[in-house]
Amino acid sequence: MPVGAAIVVPIGHNKIPHLLCAPTMLLPQAVASVNCYWAMVAILRTVSGRADLAENVFCPGLGTGVGRVVVADAAHEMASAYADWQRRHK
Repeated sequence: MPVGAAIVVPIGHNKIPHLLCAPTMLLPQAVASVNCYWAMVAILRTVSGRADLAENVFCPGLGTGVGRVVVADAAHEMASAYADWQRRHK
């Protein structure tokens, strides 16, 4: 699945009924922080049309593990994606 795409996987757990998968890389490697932006955009786009998903979305620091993105840079990109999404959906 490419960076900028996301899918919803139902997992059947009472407290966490769905898992959203939004990759920040194609292969395990260090990535640019902008990949965190595109992954977050994909997450927000995916949950936007689904009331059953949009109420509570919990997200780790995208790209900060294998992708080796600095936590502050990932947070900035994720916050920028959220701010852009909010502007488009007011």
